[in-house]
Amino acid sequence: MLLKTELRPGRGEPLPDRAAVLSEVYRRLCSSSGLVSSGAEDGKLKWAEPRVAHPLLLRMLQADPSVCAILPTARVPVALGLSEHAPFLINRSGLLLLPPALLGSGSALAAATRWGLEAAHFFACDSLPPSCIGHALASTVHHGAALLANLCEHDRNLVLDLLPDWVAAALTAGAALELTPRLLAWQASRVETLDPDSQWFTAPVDPPLAGELSLPMERILAAGGDSRLIVDPQTGLNRYGTVPRPRPEAVHFSSSTASSISDYGFTLCEMLRHDLLLAAVSDGIALDELRLRLTDGVIHQLMALLCIEPSAADVALAPSGSDTELLAVMLAAAAAEEPLTNVLIAPEETGRAVALAGGGRFFDDLAGAGAPVRKGQQAWPNHSIEVKQVAIRAVDGRPRATTEIEAELRNIVAAALAQGHRILLHGLACSKTGLSAPSTAGVIELVAMAPDRIDVVVDACQMRTPFDQIVNWINLGWMVQLSGSKFFTGPPFSGALTIPPRYRERASRVCTLLAAAPGVGRPEDWNAWWRPRLMPPTSSSPPSFGFLFRWLPAIAEAHLLGALPTQLCREVFDRFRNSLVSRLARSQFLTSIAPPDAPGERGFRGCVRARADRPFHPFDRLLYRHSSGSLWRAANARHPGMSEIVRTAQFRPQPTPRAAEPGGADYRGTMRSHRPAGDAGHRSGSARTQYSANGHRRAFFHDCWVCRGGCDRSGSCVGDRRCHSCDR
Repeated sequence: MLLKTELRPGRGEPLPDRAAVLSEVYRRLCSSSGLVSSGAEDGKLKWAEPRVAHPLLLRMLQADPSVCAILPTARVPVALGLSEHAPFLINRSGLLLLPPALLGSGSALAAATRWGLEAAHFFACDSLPPSCIGHALASTVHHGAALLANLCEHDRNLVLDLLPDWVAAALTAGAALELTPRLLAWQASRVETLDPDSQWFTAPVDPPLAGELSLPMERILAAGGDSRLIVDPQTGLNRYGTVPRPRPEAVHFSSSTASSISDYGFTLCEMLRHDLLLAAVSDGIALDELRLRLTDGVIHQLMALLCIEPSAADVALAPSGSDTELLAVMLAAAAAEEPLTNVLIAPEETGRAVALAGGGRFFDDLAGAGAPVRKGQQAWPNHSIEVKQVAIRAVDGRPRATTEIEAELRNIVAAALAQGHRILLHGLACSKTGLSAPSTAGVIELVAMAPDRIDVVVDACQMRTPFDQIVNWINLGWMVQLSGSKFFTGPPFSGALTIPPRYRERASRVCTLLAAAPGVGRPEDWNAWWRPRLMPPTSSSPPSFGFLFRWLPAIAEAHLLGALPTQLCREVFDRFRNSLVSRLARSQFLTSIAPPDAPGERGFRGCVRARADRPFHPFDRLLYRHSSGSLWRAANARHPGMSEIVRTAQFRPQPTPRAAEPGGADYRGTMRSHRPAGDAGHRSGSARTQYSANGHRRAFFHDCWVCRGGCDRSGSCVGDRRCHSCDR
């Protein structure tokens, strides 16, 4: 259950300690996964001030968001060394030394630092058995090569030029990297407590024992999903405008899967990766076994968070919320050979991929399960699946009355039953604009028309629903779709589907359907009851840890929110809502649409649409600055400590269509909050701003995502949101 039962303060008490909440979350995950937490003492994770003595070195390392998140939990202090210490050297006193030549590039310095910290996690203590050192060195080399591969050519060469030629050639071999004894011996020479002439490296280690776990966290967070996670090398962003690393220059409101991972979420993921690494390398636990343990741990923690009894539901994890739609269709189709009618509620307000997935079709050319697929391809060509869509808004964009929606559903269900179809009936717990339909009572009434031929799945992926309501739907025997990347503010994407225990009688048929369409999911992602009853995976590629890691920050963020006093949350929300509504009322481009069903609702459930007499200009920049600033001020005014909890804003115009637009005129939609593409931070990895004598805002970029160039370290301005290296 939510940790708020233990950590929620009374009125007038200080806010809960973030480290205490995160420590308990991580302890519980490790316990339920059978892992030993190496970063905790007395059950408490330690976040310390970075131990970097050199001021310039500290500033440069903290300018990199990933390094800044990792430094507080580093096992060794960091200092400047000599050129011959490249790319790093951990001396006998346990000091990580970096070559001063890398001070000319923040990206190259960050890569060398992370490489050294990776080695420190293995070799800074004496707990690693001598027989495992070869595998630890192989994992460290693999990690360093991956870090170098992520750099631009200029920064990569800065590091490689400091290394022996044969080492540089080996590290840039890409997929042909061979972990020879000579290369492992060189890596050992970067740790003074290791003997490079030891018998530990007598044969090549291929492939690395740690596999995916030896990669940088950014690579893992973007793995195990579809093409929406692919980072554009020109912008450094994925299709949702986020990055697989902390992005402190942005506030992520997350209403449309728009959250980059938080700094403390990234720290937790790095700690989990290191604990899994040590279990694989030191304890000799196979990666497949570790992944199964972590799957069970994530399922256990998710059910505990939502207060779901283990006997009340089974759970299948998925790479995204959209993937849970394919799983729900498969479970419904497994009930019988009859044609299936899938009744969707406003898929344009839930996710663009839902309409395709609802028809039993793949929604992307890259399946999260790892199998090759084609977008629009039928997963089960021999099974008839019909999709019916019910709008939640009228043509003018106004929300439809619930009774009107339920009447249309009744007609659709009756017609499908008359044709001999089975029904998969959707309930929408909360759309991207806060609308829900049909009512629980309405769904119960519809199911009563043919209880043995109607399955129900509730789309609760927004996670804006009280947990007790989710438990109620599960107790009614309905499937529930969940996601950690929206209101939970976890990184995109992660999904889960709760499954009624009575569906276990469909196991043999589910096994057949899953084997016929391996792109739909993998048996390893289901809970312990289902896993052995499904066929072994047919994909030759090993399952990714990616979405399991993406669930951890989501669960942690939910616990952090639950630990805050309810009154504080309400006051912050009300001040932010009032400010935003007031600003919308003054906009010359937008008009308000009030929901008719809940005029007295205390949440912001209205929406906006473009005025027909003005150009469509959603969320002008003034509105962006005003609303994001209001959230920050509202939080800080109530409690100064909120600056440690609230994160800083990203808006990007992305309308959600409501109705057909004949001739393209009078486009109607609701706004999802992101940062405008032209605003600071769109092309930069990290930036600081100063103001010139005339008050103009000037930006200094530390990491250009176009050319990976750095800022002018002498302090001279490189221009308003422009990179001095590529002039973009």
